[in-house]
Amino acid sequence: MFCATCAAQMADDARFCARCGTPKPEPKTGDTKEFTIPLPEDSPVSGPLGVGQKDMFLTRPQLAKIGITRPQAADFMYFKGLTYIWKHHAAEITVRLSEIEAEGWELDEEFEPASDFYGVVTTQGIRDRFVLDETKVTGMFGLKPAFILTGFRFRMRRAIRTGEGANK
Repeated sequence: MFCATCAAQMADDARFCARCGTPKPEPKTGDTKEFTIPLPEDSPVSGPLGVGQKDMFLTRPQLAKIGITRPQAADFMYFKGLTYIWKHHAAEITVRLSEIEAEGWELDEEFEPASDFYGVVTTQGIRDRFVLDETKVTGMFGLKPAFILTGFRFRMRRAIRTGEGANK
């Protein structure tokens, strides 16, 4: 298991993260299911990502479409780029999660992907939250790897209701 705050690996018997001290979450009960919320069709970051120069994840036009008009060097990078994409789509994701919750499901994890001290999505946050399909695109020297963001992944559990109209 990994810490939801700092993404450090935690021992199975640990009660707190050894790096940052965050308490280990209590195990949840009930049926769980993974839901994938697809990337909206009108997303400004549709198409291959990571096809710019070395170590660039988003291109200048892609950054401009999500509101970053004067990017710094770090804004092009993988982790920062996915952080911008997450923030750009967070409201739409929230609406879709509300629809799923109305069907009797609730989040089994934090809404925000794991991020570092600066609010940049970590490797663990990317693995947990982003659905990235690897592909190949033609570059100057042949095929090179790229990614296509297809959606956002959430683990949810059946809501346990108490009182009148409760699940049995």
